[in-house]
Amino acid sequence: VGGDDDAGGIDLATLHERLPDFDRGKSHLEDKARLLAPLARPGPRRDRFQNAYDRLMLEVVAPHFARGLPAETKLLYASFPCVRIQQPCDFHTIRAHVDTMYLHPHGSLNAWLPLTTTRGANTLHVESEPGREDFAPVELSLGELAIFDGARCSHFTVANTSDKTRVSLDFRVVPSCAYDPCANISRVKGTGSQCYNVGGYYSVAEKIGQSAWIKTVAGAPSVRHGFPHTKPETVEE
Repeated sequence: VGGDDDAGGIDLATLHERLPDFDRGKSHLEDKARLLAPLARPGPRRDRFQNAYDRLMLEVVAPHFARGLPAETKLLYASFPCVRIQQPCDFHTIRAHVDTMYLHPHGSLNAWLPLTTTRGANTLHVESEPGREDFAPVELSLGELAIFDGARCSHFTVANTSDKTRVSLDFRVVPSCAYDPCANISRVKGTGSQCYNVGGYYSVAEKIGQSAWIKTVAGAPSVRHGFPHTKPETVEE
């Protein structure tokens, strides 16, 4: 995964041109699954991606949280990000929603990192406060990251009517002061088990010394992290 012009010479904004028989009226889910297949199974490529993601969390995201919450020394974060590819299309993609609809707990914050420049229809739309419905596009340039209260603030995407593909990562972060391991909202109906648990959905980052952060608990990729994980993890003997 790279930027608008990564080391491999791939312009991610034109990634749709690599899809077989590209059609703005098709979802191309299978084609995108094939592109992301190396991230959906254990192996060297996923290891490199995982290491880069953990560094992003420990060196960029965690220090950002620490500036706003100076007393916080522990953060829970999605052990693997959702990787989204949204090619130019003529149809609506993600409905307006808050993440508590998917059992994410209150206190869970969304981090959204586009790997392409996002403008207008080619981006995420978020309300400024819960219930305001003053939706605005999150327009970012390469290298910028947005954090918002996705558990309470409604957000959605619209048809990508531009001629550019959007590639993005999104993941959730929970300050330990806001985490409730027994939260009723995150319990699976029928079993009572937690959907989002430490060592599973969440990895843990902890602050050591004045500013350094280290990963102290490793979670495991699963279908709950979203694309490219579309089925339960299997381990080859």
